[in-house]
Amino acid sequence: MDTVTNTVNGLIRAALAAGFGWLAGKGWFPSSWVSQAVGIGGTLAVALWSYYSNSINSVVTQAAGSPLVKSITTTPGLANEIPSPKVTS
Repeated sequence: MDTVTNTVNGLIRAALAAGFGWLAGKGWFPSSWVSQAVGIGGTLAVALWSYYSNSINSVVTQAAGSPLVKSITTTPGLANEIPSPKVTS
């Protein structure tokens, strides 16, 4: 995993631990469930982040931001979604 993914993963797990800990403190569910809820929620969040960060729009946007890339030719629909003059259809 890259640094950004590791950072996002850590932030998600910390936020989930705090949120579920607070909910358990309010009595919404037993405190023994917190570690399981954080594990499940963290896994789902990381899966969603992985899907997003590896989506075609994200990959094209990252490539367009590179100074080594001069132009990218793609479909009209994708070209309209990417805010870069390097991306054309």
